Amino acid sequence: MNIIGHKDILRSLVSISKFKNVPPLLFYGQFGIGKSTVALYFCGLCNPKQEEKIYKLIHPDIIFISVGELKPYGPRPENFDNLKNISIEQIRNLKIELQKPPIYAKKRFVIIMDADMLTIEAQNSLLKILEEYQTRTTFILITSNYLKIFPTILSRTLKISFKCLSFEEFLSYEYNWNYDIKLIYDISEGSIGIAKQLNEYPINDWLNILNEVRSVKQVLEILKTIQDSRDFMNFLRVFRFYYKKKYVQSSNEIYYKILKHSLEIEDLIKRYTSIEASLISLFSITLSGALSNK
Repeated sequence: MNIIGHKDILRSLVSISKFKNVPPLLFYGQFGIGKSTVALYFCGLCNPKQEEKIYKLIHPDIIFISVGELKPYGPRPENFDNLKNISIEQIRNLKIELQKPPIYAKKRFVIIMDADMLTIEAQNSLLKILEEYQTRTTFILITSNYLKIFPTILSRTLKISFKCLSFEEFLSYEYNWNYDIKLIYDISEGSIGIAKQLNEYPINDWLNILNEVRSVKQVLEILKTIQDSRDFMNFLRVFRFYYKKKYVQSSNEIYYKILKHSLEIEDLIKRYTSIEASLISLFSITLSGALSNK
């Protein structure tokens, strides 16, 4: 398995894989930097000679849980952006699965993608499962925001922090980039997963719009290139990059004010606030009162 970066983590996981009882693991860090890939690598370490099935996502003893339906194998569902959370029903189904003995491995492995999207009820149920099945199941929780996970769950985990890739590490990833690789690295902040998304968007058009936007009418023109929350999130990344480049050296205070506001808008869009309303609110801090004249 080709893993870019995270050398220290990989070395630590080799040691952890030799534990008689592995505590629940919490992999946290930015989206798209390899957390789920490393989770599979760890499953392979614990199950030598079974790596091929594990890496192909066809090993029957590895259960993936993600936003949407309980999926025995595989990463996020295709309709991820239209779904809200990991439900208690999914965790109840997980408990039923864990009552079955493993087929090939000595233990079952449960990988929970986007664990911060577990509902309150689901987290309460998961807490009981962690206590009941820990000796015969290895749990890996993956998240970009562990602060949304119950402290009672966090206290039971071994936390492993994933850092963004360096530019040199990013360069080693072979891909057909549509943009200058340094530009896409800076906007994605070293996340290959985010960079691959951004690669399909009109980054240069967005940067030109940001350079010229002076009115609400121009802001609404951006809507022609944004169809859903996924588009909006990637536009937000370009937005932050543009204003960081514009202000970070001359006025950190202005930039951090814009950054804080954009993070608040990001939270709103996750709550299904309309894209148009979110976009107008986003620019309210940069248009110096122009929005009030709409």
